[in-house]
Amino acid sequence: MLYDFCDTCYLKSDCRRLTGEIDNSQVLPDFCFPHKVAEHNLALANIPLRFQKARRDDYKEGSVLREHINDVLDRLLDGEQGIFICYTGSVTGTGKTHCAATILNHYLISALRKRIRNKEDLFQDTPLVYFVDYALLVDTLRDRYSDSYDATLMENAFNVPLLLLDDVGSGKMSDYAREQTNILINHRYSNNLSTIITSNLTLEELSEPTVLGKRVVSRMSDGAEIINFCSSDRRMPKSIFSVRN
Repeated sequence: MLYDFCDTCYLKSDCRRLTGEIDNSQVLPDFCFPHKVAEHNLALANIPLRFQKARRDDYKEGSVLREHINDVLDRLLDGEQGIFICYTGSVTGTGKTHCAATILNHYLISALRKRIRNKEDLFQDTPLVYFVDYALLVDTLRDRYSDSYDATLMENAFNVPLLLLDDVGSGKMSDYAREQTNILINHRYSNNLSTIITSNLTLEELSEPTVLGKRVVSRMSDGAEIINFCSSDRRMPKSIFSVRN
């Protein structure tokens, strides 16, 4: 390892310094510029520690999920906009969030490399990808009109190029939370902002009036790739089936 922090670095499995692709003869002691860039952008991205190391190598070569991840990343990196994906399934622990976070991580690293090539700002104030825990979003909305309300979460969720809205349907729902969810989904849909949604509920369950309701789910799934997770092992080649609307 080049530095003491290499083992815990977000870029460890993707680092070109560690693989020898980049000349290390001129490295500075105790300072790594890519590490600093990654730290800054990872903090903006809000990806939980548990999912920061999610990578496509976690999936067997040729498996359905790995091919799906490769396909989504190819489309995103080719500049396709407005990609909507819904990972659903009532079985918990099937890897829905891990799969979505894998896409977020690879896209973030690729986006940073592109910004380096184009000599763009690497320490910008807004995230390139964003992870939102839906239950936290619902809880935050309860304070919308209080002095303690922080609009950062909603502003990032509205505008980030690639959003992961995790565990949709969790948390204590209200008419206001449903309406704000509809506004968020509609805004991203109308502005061609790519969005990945995960839920431990089926679309039918999400459509219940006590959860999201039919209007929100209709917009959420319109033109989306709906993927139902039905296996507890993300490495199994037949762990999902998908339907393109």
